[in-house]
Amino acid sequence: MKTNRFVLFAWLLSSAPVTLVLGTLALATLASATVLLADATDRVPGGVVNAHGTAAEASAIYAQAVAAEKQLQEFVTQAETGVLSEQQMSKGAMLGEQVVWQARTLNDYYEPAANDLALRAVYSQWRIRNEIELFLQTPRGAQFYQRLTANLDSPKAVKQRAAALEQIIKLVQKKEFESAENMLGKTYANLWPDAGYLWPAARIPLFKPFQEAEGIIRNEMGQRRQAKARAALAEKAKLWTAQRDTLNSTVAEAISQMQASGKVTLGAQPLVGPEALSQLFDRWGAVHHSLVQFAMAQYAITEGDQAPLTLEADRMATMMEKCATEFLVADATRADAEAAKSNYVRYLQVISDTANKVNRWRNSDIFNDAFAKLASRAGMKTPVESYALATDEMMRWRQRYALEKRRTIEEEFPSLETQFKSKLLSSGENLGLFALQQEFPLPLLNHSAYKVIPNLVTQMMKLKVSANDVVRLDGETPRWMIRYHDGIYGRLPAQIKLESGAAGLMNDLIVDADHPPLTLRATAAIRSLERGEFDVVGGEIVGVEMSSFATRFITMPAVGAALVARDDLPASSTDQRGLPRGHGLDSVLVQFSIQPRWVAHRYFVSPVASN
Repeated sequence: MKTNRFVLFAWLLSSAPVTLVLGTLALATLASATVLLADATDRVPGGVVNAHGTAAEASAIYAQAVAAEKQLQEFVTQAETGVLSEQQMSKGAMLGEQVVWQARTLNDYYEPAANDLALRAVYSQWRIRNEIELFLQTPRGAQFYQRLTANLDSPKAVKQRAAALEQIIKLVQKKEFESAENMLGKTYANLWPDAGYLWPAARIPLFKPFQEAEGIIRNEMGQRRQAKARAALAEKAKLWTAQRDTLNSTVAEAISQMQASGKVTLGAQPLVGPEALSQLFDRWGAVHHSLVQFAMAQYAITEGDQAPLTLEADRMATMMEKCATEFLVADATRADAEAAKSNYVRYLQVISDTANKVNRWRNSDIFNDAFAKLASRAGMKTPVESYALATDEMMRWRQRYALEKRRTIEEEFPSLETQFKSKLLSSGENLGLFALQQEFPLPLLNHSAYKVIPNLVTQMMKLKVSANDVVRLDGETPRWMIRYHDGIYGRLPAQIKLESGAAGLMNDLIVDADHPPLTLRATAAIRSLERGEFDVVGGEIVGVEMSSFATRFITMPAVGAALVARDDLPASSTDQRGLPRGHGLDSVLVQFSIQPRWVAHRYFVSPVASN
């Protein structure tokens, strides 16, 4: 059975047997609570890392656990600024155990939020236990303790516990494990408000009679929940596989139609090559999005090897590369000169827009031969060659100059990844996300999110940094993000205005409204400029948000697919490292909001205009 590190944490509070069964645990009492369902951020440091809900049942448990944890934090805050009443200490003890039990159940569903919730609960339990022990050392507390133990040891209370245990054992014997778990949960919910006051020597005998039945129930229900999560994962596998197979057959049929007639029917109307290719690229993006969601669910639930799925992403990129080439060649073979000329320019735009989403297509010459054939068909061979002669060397010079200028500026704006890993190294009181000897490439949640976020803010906010790969997310309202790399990604303002560089590039490439660029390299330069996609951005960090690595990608909307290159997967860098199991649930992802001061296009560097 896969476990997470938090199952050990309850031992920090007492030497009593660990009691991590959920059951219903009187959850109805929290039904009306205000629930904060948000990842931890600089604005909401108390946020709990979100659940992915691959197994539908986990979402409701997560919501209840967050509500309980919120109430628990209120007690802790009050304890740090004042005094808790006996009722508050009692309820706090019960809520702490409840959150730990719910975290154990969420762990059975392979929910990364389990670790964050358990870490929070353990600290809160320790804090409330301190208040209890201080209270018990007072005369009033001593009298309270005597009355409480007398009540727990009374014949009536002993008889009630024995009757509950007998009923639980009967349910276990009849293999009615869900009912047995519910009964055990109710029994513990009734015991913990009082048991939280007990010293360990008195607490252990209270729970020991339930220990054997609890172990059987926990094991059986854990296996059932894990089976549900794996069944949900299997459904995701079916969905992505069906989408992949449909894409494969659609692309094959499209190539056949293109070669036969120069048009492709993807809906009601036949489309010319560039428009059909654009739609096929969009469908590819949707399938890759589905693959990312499935791959990350697999990463969380089974920690399966990501290499075969990364190969699937690479295979789809190869297939679409062939598709684009075949479309170009088909038009170079069949289209009349006027159609070939129109399609040539449109193909440049469609392919250059997608090339920025595929690692191996960027700065690549893989389509040059096919474009040369289409240019010849269009009667554009000489103009295209002349244009390339006039612009290629100039772009190479511009690229070298931009790179040197960028390197100079980056001395003041170090790499975001380097800053992140050095500032968030756990050492002494520095609660970070990387261990000193950690070989794992991703940040890990070694402390609760609300403990790490303040340090993350202190260490990273207002730092000058640079980050690679600014991409545009094409939703109803376009957004600009920094593509995901090794546990981090970024958010930028809605609009970036450049002070310089754009007009000069347009002039050098001899481009205006009536004269489009004639090579793929030049088109990619102009289209990336128009779309606001840059190689590097430099600026100050103005916000942070931390979430579960797996959850963020499992729940990622389709528009966010551009955060991952289409020939890659988020967890591909974790393969073949012989890593210990459990990191799939502990890995976190940090988003940095950056106020840009400059951007580096491939062919120029420009300050960002202040608003």
